[in-house]
Amino acid sequence: MGYSATPSSTHFQGLELNCFHWEVVPLQVEDVHSSVFEDRSLFPQGSIAFDSVFLMQGIEHEWQRRPDLQVETGTAATGCGLT
Repeated sequence: MGYSATPSSTHFQGLELNCFHWEVVPLQVEDVHSSVFEDRSLFPQGSIAFDSVFLMQGIEHEWQRRPDLQVETGTAATGCGLT
């Protein structure tokens, strides 16, 4: 279950990903950069850390609509990658 951003900064679409069979393959990472997670106004120093990366491909799946999330003005997490 998760939420995807919409054009409105206070409205997020509810989604659930259902995978019928899946496997993950761990990957080795040499360097990580993210314009979103490196933004200290959104994530203060030390509040977030990279821990792992996995590859999933060829996964049979379906998306299910779930109830949307409406937040008050000024509390939305716009720009911080809610998907």
